[in-house]
Amino acid sequence: ATAGGFAKKGASLRFLQRRAFRIYPLYWFFTLIVLPIYLFKPHMIHTVSRTEHVSILRAFILFPQWAAPLVAQGWTLIHEMYFYIVFAALLMFREKFLPWALMLWTIAIVANGIYFDFRHVTMPSSSVYKLISNPMTLEFILGCVLAMATARRTPPLGLLVLIVGGVLLALNGTRTMDLHAPWMRIIVFGIPAGLIVLGAIGIERNGVNAPRWLQHIGDASYSIYLSQGLVYASIAKIVHHLFPQIHQMGIPLLLCLAASGIVGGLLCYRFVETPLINLTRKFTSSKPKGPEIATVKNADSLSHYKTSIDTTTNRQRAQQPVI
Repeated sequence: ATAGGFAKKGASLRFLQRRAFRIYPLYWFFTLIVLPIYLFKPHMIHTVSRTEHVSILRAFILFPQWAAPLVAQGWTLIHEMYFYIVFAALLMFREKFLPWALMLWTIAIVANGIYFDFRHVTMPSSSVYKLISNPMTLEFILGCVLAMATARRTPPLGLLVLIVGGVLLALNGTRTMDLHAPWMRIIVFGIPAGLIVLGAIGIERNGVNAPRWLQHIGDASYSIYLSQGLVYASIAKIVHHLFPQIHQMGIPLLLCLAASGIVGGLLCYRFVETPLINLTRKFTSSKPKGPEIATVKNADSLSHYKTSIDTTTNRQRAQQPVI
């Protein structure tokens, strides 16, 4: 749902510039924190296996590789930047071609899955090919479809749709299944998350807004997402040292970690992300000259789609093998 940005001179470049300034600075901040640990104490980074070595350059530019990025959450940002690059290319054409392009993109991904995944044919051993053929791209396409479908109309039964999506997500989360299977991930997280976003749009369009404190958490979602690994690891070590039997507390421990992750993310948003955003604004025009993306705030525990292109910071972050 890019308003007035299609087939305009320089629109694609401006779009990529804005996306890069939004994604990279905070990601680089946390990558620089983890880098010394990787260089001197690599065993402390759980995403680095003994048989794989991370390309530091690829990790910094979010280029696909078989090893995990230094910051574990970087694997989703690799998907995100890939999607932005493709969408920037689509901006060079008229907007009326967008639905057809998304349909062809979807068909290509599904056809690849049928041939390789479902027929158990060996896929080309390329991390780039693994990225462009990954079904997770369908989640981004779903966000585009929702944005187009709701651009001029309000979804009906917003509350009911949101509740159905939430219940499905909760039920799927309690089942034992192979969440590392990419197609299963689409069913388990993608469809419920799409319903949640659709329902939230309907509710908001009817004049019901989230409380300010919840909106503030949504604003800080990217900081919460990137900082949570370091926060969880630090809090877990401190709590375990003070209360050796804390692991037996189960749900209370999880609630404690969840709260600490939110608080840590809010602090990061206030003292790190916001200054970085202000700094990057010096390199971009204050007046929009290219496409601006309509966004819908939704917490990524509900999964990585927002109905706009300014989204990805929050999609389901369940761990999955890196591309």
